[in-house]
Amino acid sequence: METDKMMVRPVITLLTDFGKIYPAMMKGKILSGCPEALIIDMTHEIPAGNISAGSLVLSQCASAFPEKTIHVAVVDPGVGSSRKALLIRCRGPDRYFIGPDNGLLVRASFGDAGGTDLSGIVPASDRRSGDIPDVFVIDESLPLFGNSSKTFHGRDIFAPAAAALANGCFPEDLGKRIDPAGIVRPPVSENIIEGSLSGEDGIVIRTTVLLTDDFGNMITSLPYEALYDKTGFSGQENLTAEIGQDDEEKDAGNPEQEKTGKKDAEKKKTDKKKAEKIKAKIVGTYSEAARGTPVLLKGSFGTLEFAVTEGSAKKYSEERGFRTEDGCRLTIRITEKRTDEEQAEQETNG
Repeated sequence: METDKMMVRPVITLLTDFGKIYPAMMKGKILSGCPEALIIDMTHEIPAGNISAGSLVLSQCASAFPEKTIHVAVVDPGVGSSRKALLIRCRGPDRYFIGPDNGLLVRASFGDAGGTDLSGIVPASDRRSGDIPDVFVIDESLPLFGNSSKTFHGRDIFAPAAAALANGCFPEDLGKRIDPAGIVRPPVSENIIEGSLSGEDGIVIRTTVLLTDDFGNMITSLPYEALYDKTGFSGQENLTAEIGQDDEEKDAGNPEQEKTGKKDAEKKKTDKKKAEKIKAKIVGTYSEAARGTPVLLKGSFGTLEFAVTEGSAKKYSEERGFRTEDGCRLTIRITEKRTDEEQAEQETNG
């Protein structure tokens, strides 16, 4: 008995910081070039210009899609400048990434490249098995792109390139292959881990909030495994945590912030309300704590996450004087739980 086979449609995903209006223009350009394309909105709500947040979300979401998927990512503060437009072809699994050469694509694409020294390109915790990707610089002078604007390469360069790939065009037809060593590295958020559970101050962590999700969970840049590797911490010990605002604010991957960084830093010092310390429970799942309890756990992205059970860590922190914008810094102190007598003695001596 013969059955009809469903035609496989090319899948194209979009990740941007464009919000509600501009993605429609990209979709129109893609469908004009490839009407059969199945377009999936990964998200258009990356915080404006935040390359680190876009890189994190892209790397986590892209792996869920089938082979041959074309991922278009645009968080592009440098649009119209001399920065290159990239097309990256990955093998094993086969997939493509298209976007600006500002580090946005690297974590997702080179995270699949194992067996080589990628230090400085992608964190060790994100490296997986696979061949080294092929990197191409898109030739923006091709007739395919017409008279592109200098402010909207998502519509005028990246969308048509994705449609061309979906139609069977080879990357070699769209640009020149280059050495991967020449591309821009992703922004690095500083994570500091000091001390040990046996020490007087316990484990002290300074990390960056890369992104706050729709639940108000604050997703940090610290890989949970790095915490274990550094301290032997598993999260199952009889521990307690105290969360504070790091006085030394660091940028988390938004180049535009660097322009006004000094002025903003001075303003923060002037306006800053002293943040309270937040006591948090270390858990494996949200359900291990009562409603409204601040918790630390390994989040869906594999990093240390600050949440409030059935609540919002962002709102909870703001009510206690914290700055919660993406890129803010947290200091977390993890210690062994003490009895009431031990706690009273420490407060007396301290």
